Amino acid sequence: MRAQEHEQRIVALDYEVYPEMAERELRNIANETALRFAIHDLSCWHRVGRVPSESVAESADLVRNRAEALEAMAFFISALKARVPIWKWAITASGERFPCETRCK
Repeated sequence: MRAQEHEQRIVALDYEVYPEMAERELRNIANETALRFAIHDLSCWHRVGRVPSESVAESADLVRNRAEALEAMAFFISALKARVPIWKWAITASGERFPCETRCK
């Protein structure tokens, strides 16, 4: 998480989600990942709601697996960012709220 965006200090992030669609798409991505890579287990959590500045350095999403599944993890996270309806808003010190830019390689 960047400490600044649009030249303003970010004090929190706010994640919004469309739960039913997000859960369905996460299951689809997990199934695709399991078919594409030799993995046996995949778990995913993503934050929802307000995340204060003291917690923004922590990961918003986490994919746990064996070390040899790093390629699968990269595939899963890229698909998550591209396809799952989760919106990230930056909250500035002045209380302004604006959408964060999501970058995926």
